[in-house]
Amino acid sequence: MFADAGIDRVQCVKWNIVPWAVLDDAGHPVSPTASVLGEAGPYVGELMALLPKLEVVFVLGAKALDGYMRVITASAPTRLLPVIAAPHPSARNAHAPAAARQRLINAALSVATHLEKAPEPRTVLR
Repeated sequence: MFADAGIDRVQCVKWNIVPWAVLDDAGHPVSPTASVLGEAGPYVGELMALLPKLEVVFVLGAKALDGYMRVITASAPTRLLPVIAAPHPSARNAHAPAAARQRLINAALSVATHLEKAPEPRTVLR
Protein backbone atom coordinates (compact mmCIF):
# COMPACT_ATOMS: atom_id res chain seq x y z
CA MET A 1 0.00 0.00 0.00
CA PHE A 2 2.69 2.52 0.95
CA ALA A 3 4.99 1.51 -1.89
CA ASP A 4 2.12 1.94 -4.35
CA ALA A 5 1.62 5.47 -3.05
CA GLY A 6 5.33 6.29 -3.30
CA ILE A 7 5.95 6.34 0.45
CA ASP A 8 9.21 4.85 1.70
CA ARG A 9 8.50 2.66 4.75
CA VAL A 10 11.60 4.03 6.48
CA GLN A 11 9.64 7.28 6.81
CA CYS A 12 6.94 5.50 8.82
CA VAL A 13 6.56 4.51 12.44
CA LYS A 14 4.12 1.62 12.86
CA TRP A 15 2.35 1.57 16.21
CA ASN A 16 -0.80 -0.11 17.49
CA ILE A 17 -3.10 2.21 19.41
CA VAL A 18 -2.91 -0.38 22.21
CA PRO A 19 0.71 -1.57 22.38
CA TRP A 20 -0.10 -4.91 24.00
CA ALA A 21 -2.27 -7.90 23.09
CA VAL A 22 -5.96 -7.42 23.95
CA LEU A 23 -7.34 -10.89 24.67
CA ASP A 24 -10.50 -12.40 26.11
CA ASP A 25 -10.46 -14.92 28.97
CA ALA A 26 -9.81 -17.75 26.49
CA GLY A 27 -6.80 -15.94 25.03
CA HIS A 28 -8.46 -14.91 21.77
CA PRO A 29 -7.89 -11.44 20.31
CA VAL A 30 -10.71 -8.94 20.89
CA SER A 31 -11.27 -5.30 20.06
CA PRO A 32 -10.13 -2.90 22.76
CA THR A 33 -12.79 -1.41 25.02
CA ALA A 34 -13.00 2.26 25.89
CA SER A 35 -11.25 1.43 29.17
CA VAL A 36 -8.35 -0.27 27.38
CA LEU A 37 -8.05 2.64 24.94
CA GLY A 38 -7.87 4.96 27.94
CA GLU A 39 -5.12 2.88 29.53
CA ALA A 40 -3.14 2.95 26.28
CA GLY A 41 -3.41 6.71 25.82
CA PRO A 42 -0.32 7.71 27.80
CA TYR A 43 1.83 5.39 25.69
CA VAL A 44 0.65 7.06 22.49
CA GLY A 45 1.36 10.45 24.05
CA GLU A 46 4.87 9.33 25.01
CA LEU A 47 5.52 8.05 21.49
CA MET A 48 4.38 11.32 19.95
CA ALA A 49 6.70 13.23 22.27
CA LEU A 50 9.58 11.16 20.88
CA LEU A 51 8.66 12.13 17.30
CA PRO A 52 9.09 15.92 17.07
CA LYS A 53 9.20 15.77 13.26
CA LEU A 54 5.99 13.79 12.95
CA GLU A 55 3.99 15.21 10.02
CA VAL A 56 0.82 13.15 9.72
CA VAL A 57 -1.04 10.39 11.58
CA PHE A 58 -2.54 7.56 9.50
CA VAL A 59 -5.00 5.46 11.51
CA LEU A 60 -6.38 2.13 10.33
CA GLY A 61 -9.74 1.24 11.82
CA ALA A 62 -12.38 2.82 14.01
CA LYS A 63 -10.73 1.74 17.27
CA ALA A 64 -7.42 3.32 16.25
CA LEU A 65 -9.19 6.55 15.33
CA ASP A 66 -11.14 6.53 18.59
CA GLY A 67 -8.00 5.84 20.62
CA TYR A 68 -6.00 8.57 18.90
CA MET A 69 -8.80 11.12 19.32
CA ARG A 70 -8.98 10.23 23.03
CA VAL A 71 -5.27 11.02 23.33
CA ILE A 72 -5.38 14.39 21.60
CA THR A 73 -8.54 15.54 23.37
CA ALA A 74 -7.59 14.35 26.87
CA SER A 75 -5.80 17.66 27.41
CA ALA A 76 -4.91 20.70 25.37
CA PRO A 77 -2.63 19.38 22.61
CA THR A 78 0.82 20.86 22.21
CA ARG A 79 0.49 20.43 18.45
CA LEU A 80 -2.18 19.37 16.02
CA LEU A 81 -1.37 17.05 13.13
CA PRO A 82 -3.34 16.00 10.08
CA VAL A 83 -5.11 12.68 10.64
CA ILE A 84 -5.99 10.35 7.76
CA ALA A 85 -8.30 7.44 8.62
CA ALA A 86 -9.06 4.31 6.61
CA PRO A 87 -10.66 0.93 7.29
CA HIS A 88 -8.56 -1.60 9.15
CA PRO A 89 -7.18 -4.07 6.57
CA SER A 90 -8.45 -7.12 8.47
CA ALA A 91 -10.53 -10.12 7.48
CA ARG A 92 -13.50 -8.52 9.26
CA ASN A 93 -13.73 -6.03 6.40
CA ALA A 94 -14.06 -8.83 3.85
CA HIS A 95 -17.72 -7.92 3.23
CA ALA A 96 -16.60 -4.95 1.11
CA PRO A 97 -13.07 -5.78 -0.02
CA ALA A 98 -13.04 -3.61 -3.14
CA ALA A 99 -14.40 -0.53 -1.39
CA ALA A 100 -12.19 -1.01 1.68
CA ARG A 101 -9.10 -1.57 -0.47
CA GLN A 102 -9.83 1.56 -2.50
CA ARG A 103 -10.22 3.59 0.69
CA LEU A 104 -6.85 2.28 1.91
CA ILE A 105 -5.22 3.24 -1.40
CA ASN A 106 -6.82 6.68 -1.39
CA ALA A 107 -5.77 7.27 2.20
CA ALA A 108 -2.16 6.26 1.44
CA LEU A 109 -2.18 8.61 -1.55
CA SER A 110 -3.44 11.40 0.73
CA VAL A 111 -0.52 10.76 3.09
CA ALA A 112 1.88 10.80 0.13
CA THR A 113 0.44 14.10 -1.11
CA HIS A 114 0.87 15.62 2.35
CA LEU A 115 4.45 14.38 2.60
CA GLU A 116 5.34 15.85 -0.79
CA LYS A 117 4.49 19.26 0.65
CA ALA A 118 6.24 18.67 3.99
CA PRO A 119 9.86 19.65 4.64
CA GLU A 120 12.46 16.90 5.05
CA PRO A 121 12.80 14.67 7.07
CA ARG A 122 9.26 13.31 7.05
CA THR A 123 7.69 10.93 9.52
CA VAL A 124 4.32 9.18 9.50
CA LEU A 125 2.75 7.48 12.53
CA ARG A 126 0.58 4.56 11.46
